Amino acid sequence: MVHYYWREVSMKKTGKSIVHNYQFTGLTKSLERLAYYLTKWKLDDYYKTYEAYLQDEVETFLDNKSQFKTGFNSFIPFFVEDRNLLSARWPNDVKLLANKLVEKLQ
Repeated sequence: MVHYYWREVSMKKTGKSIVHNYQFTGLTKSLERLAYYLTKWKLDDYYKTYEAYLQDEVETFLDNKSQFKTGFNSFIPFFVEDRNLLSARWPNDVKLLANKLVEKLQ
């Protein structure tokens, strides 16, 4: 996953992640748990592929946990823009994120 790349590349030189001072979002703990519990009966541990939730791990790369934004409602499309970084949480956010990216590239 991307977060392992951050650890390897940026932390070697500075001891900090490349996103340490950015606002950020990603798959929230609540969405990851929901996917896991809704599918466990059929897929067993398929959606629990890592020991830590993505949100918990990404928060360790930030200066402050409050920089991780979860959005008001998981089912309303949401993304975070901080300077040159755009991030989103899950597929429901992709259209909004893609439109913003196209806007920035024009």
